[in-house]
Amino acid sequence: MPVETKTVLVLCDDLIFSSKISGEARAIGLQAKVVKTVDKLVEVSSCEKFAGALIDLGIASPELEKLITELRASQGVNFPCLGYGSHVDVELLRKARSLGYDPVLPRSKFVLELMTILLSYSNNNC
Repeated sequence: MPVETKTVLVLCDDLIFSSKISGEARAIGLQAKVVKTVDKLVEVSSCEKFAGALIDLGIASPELEKLITELRASQGVNFPCLGYGSHVDVELLRKARSLGYDPVLPRSKFVLELMTILLSYSNNNC
């Protein structure tokens, strides 16, 4: 029986950065579904199951609460939603944590831990 490839959902509008995420995911057998807008992410999440989500908080900032609510409604209450953003936008990072994004990381730490994060998603039972 063929093994189903797990997919991580990525909100990112930076082509180079999203290519890095996709490449590292592919290296461990994950697929990355990259979308550039919150609306597209919500639409895609309602159609298929994902192992987790990587959310650029800078893009999602106006709709942080709506986004996590929609993701958890379509994917399940324990669906892993990681948020990352600028280390100088302390208030945005704090707000994301309070809404349930977990973990919430500055972009620099996210980059350093990306492979570990993706490995944890590949081990999720989605």
